[in-house]
Amino acid sequence: KKPEWLPFDQAASLPTAYLTGIQSLRAGNVKEGSSVLVIGASGGCGVAGVQLAKAMGASRIVGICSGKNFEFVRGMSGTEKVEILELVDYTDEDAMNKFKEENVGKFDCIYDTST
Repeated sequence: KKPEWLPFDQAASLPTAYLTGIQSLRAGNVKEGSSVLVIGASGGCGVAGVQLAKAMGASRIVGICSGKNFEFVRGMSGTEKVEILELVDYTDEDAMNKFKEENVGKFDCIYDTST
């Protein structure tokens, strides 16, 4: 049942983001201890992906989004432990290049919500 405080238009969008996320992360075999990369972490499916990866027991979640959205993603992530969630600013070319070089083959699941 829809909570009274939740508008219908917002309630209607939840299945899209969260069902897409859970299907994708299950297909990616995310489980306890997994390392998950979420591309587009500040969008609806991206936020859902971060939250669901945490709920599924991922030990490392990396979100790609613009730096201006870092606080939003952190606030929505539901991760109490800061070390579980890392964020990378796709608008910072040096940071992205360093991230790519240091993380080749280090993810169990890559959830791309931006393409």
